Amino acid sequence: MNYDLLLVGPPVPPASLAKALTLAVRTEGVDVDVADRDSDQSGRHWAAPVLCGYIVPRRG
Repeated sequence: MNYDLLLVGPPVPPASLAKALTLAVRTEGVDVDVADRDSDQSGRHWAAPVLCGYIVPRRG
């Protein structure tokens, strides 16, 4: 399954997002991968059952 989540307001730290996703899907924290979509993707845990890519909007 794929889900999209849109958060409006102040940026949520990646660790907080990972913790919230861990609680939401009831899995262990090591099974959640959260990373900036525009960062180096080589260090991601692609086998994790929960993958989350986020984008921090750039203000102009």
